[in-house]
Amino acid sequence: MKPLAAVLLAAALALAAGGAAAQPSCGDLVAAYEAELALSQRCEVGAPDACGATRPRTPQDACRCQVAVNPARTAELDRLLAQFDTQACPRKPLVCNRACTKPARACAAAPGAAPSCAGR
Repeated sequence: MKPLAAVLLAAALALAAGGAAAQPSCGDLVAAYEAELALSQRCEVGAPDACGATRPRTPQDACRCQVAVNPARTAELDRLLAQFDTQACPRKPLVCNRACTKPARACAAAPGAAPSCAGR
């Protein structure tokens, strides 16, 4: 899978050359979302509401189980989710068949790691 940045660059070059922009594949959107989710979970320990927002763990999940994210870092996640839905990308499984756990909303740092809403 190509990173979303490479797909978007190719689309921009196609537009500059007078061609139509190609949409990223559903797989590219999932990969870009997962990368962006990791960035969106970065936080500052002790900051008020550092992990006060939630977003789905993956756009493919029919249950849309939520994880805590930094509210200041949600715009790109929202854009990728909207594009995933607009392109009618498939969900796996098709029907939600499990309960989701409530996301921990604490910013924590593991030894040798940057602070994260995931605590890793």
